[in-house]
Amino acid sequence: MKTTKYYISTDIGDFKIYYNLINGTLLQISHNDDVSFLECILNPNNKHHEFWKTLYDNQFIIDDDYNELKEIRFRHWQAVYNNTDILEITVVCTLKCNTECLYCYQKNLGITYYEMDGLDYEGLYEYLIGVPQKQININWYGGEPLLHQRQILDFCSKLHMDSKHDYSYSISTNATIYNENFFRQMKRYGLTNIDTTIVEIDSVNSHLRRTPNCPVENIIGNIVNIARYVNVVVSINLCRTNIMKAETILEYFLKFSDLPIYFTFTRIVSYNNNPCKDIELDIDTYMKQVVQLSNWALDNNLKICDMSCFQSDGIYCGAYACNNFTIGPKLYVYRCEHFFEPSNSYAQIIHGQMIYKSNMKQKGCIDPYNEKKCIECRILPYCNGGCEYLRNKGEYFCPVESEYLEEYLRIYCKKYYTE
Repeated sequence: MKTTKYYISTDIGDFKIYYNLINGTLLQISHNDDVSFLECILNPNNKHHEFWKTLYDNQFIIDDDYNELKEIRFRHWQAVYNNTDILEITVVCTLKCNTECLYCYQKNLGITYYEMDGLDYEGLYEYLIGVPQKQININWYGGEPLLHQRQILDFCSKLHMDSKHDYSYSISTNATIYNENFFRQMKRYGLTNIDTTIVEIDSVNSHLRRTPNCPVENIIGNIVNIARYVNVVVSINLCRTNIMKAETILEYFLKFSDLPIYFTFTRIVSYNNNPCKDIELDIDTYMKQVVQLSNWALDNNLKICDMSCFQSDGIYCGAYACNNFTIGPKLYVYRCEHFFEPSNSYAQIIHGQMIYKSNMKQKGCIDPYNEKKCIECRILPYCNGGCEYLRNKGEYFCPVESEYLEEYLRIYCKKYYTE
C-alpha cells in the first residue's frame, strides 16, 4: 500500500480538512484525532489502524499497483477529446470598444480585422447548423460585443429556428450598455450568464478605465438590471492603485445580495504590447487580498464564484479541448481569445466548413504529463498543466493560487459546508 501524492489539508475551527485532489473527497477530522489520522496516512500498510478503511475507501491510501499519474493523464485527454456532444465557442464579434482601459491586453496590437461583417455572420450560421454536436454554447466576446447587439439578436433569432441544436449563450461585456429589450430577447434565446469587470467606484476608476459616457454608478445599475434576467459574474480587477479600496465595490452590492451576482477577482498584469508594470501586484500581495475579499464577501452574504478549481474536469481551461475554440472576424479560428491575428489562427471557416492550415486536423496542445515540472508537482490534478498561452510566451504559467490552495480550500468549505 502507499499514500496518495495528491492531497492537501488545512485547519478550519476545531477540525482539520483533508482534500483528495484526484477524486474530490473531503474528510473532516477533529484535532483530537488528527495525530492518529496523520500517522495512518504516513503508514499506509497498517491495516489495523482505526482510520485505515476510511482512508482506503476515499483513496488517500491506494494499492501499490495503482498508477495515479496514468489515471489523471487519462482524465485530461478524455476531457480534451471526448466531449463530443457539446460545442463551446467564443465569438469575437468586434474588437472595437467604447471604453479605454489602461491595462487592456488588446491595445497596440495592430489588428487587421476589427469586426465581423454580414458575410461573417452568414458563414458562422452556415457552419453551426451543420455541426454534429447537439448542444452549442456561444460566448459573445470583444472588444465590447454589445456594440453588435443588433447583429447578435438577429443571429440568435435565426439560430432559434434551428430544431437540430440546443443553443445557450453568455456575454463578456463591460456593462456600459444596457438595453432591456436586448436582454429580454436573449433570455428567450438561451442567455444564461454575463461576465463583466469593475475596477473602482470612485475617481481612481477614471485613471484605470475611462468611461466618459457611463459613470461607474450607471455600470453598477446595469449589472443589477441584468441580474434580474440572468446570472452575472463580476470580476474585480486588482492592482496597486485600487487594492485598498476593492472592498468598497463589494459594499456597494450588499443591498442586492438576493440577486444572482457572483464575484471573482483578477490580477491586472502587464503585456509586452501594453506594459503597465508600475501598477502590477506581486502574486503574494494579490493572493492575500483575494483571500481576504472572498472571506469578507461570504461573511456578508455575497456570492463568490463556484470554486470549481476543486472540481477539476481534467483540463485547465477550454483552450485545451478540441470542441472549444475562438472565432474572430473573417471567421479565423484560434486556440483562445488571446489571439486576434490571422497569422496566429489554425483554421478558417469557409463556406460553412472548417478549413485547417497546413493539413492540420485539429488544434494541438502540449501534454502536461510529459513535462517534468508538471509531473513532479503535487497539485497536477488541480491545474492539469496550467496556461499554455503563458507557457509558450515563457511566462509564469502555473495558477497564481498554487501556493495558496490551503486558503482556497478553507474558502471552498466555507462556501459549501458552512456548518
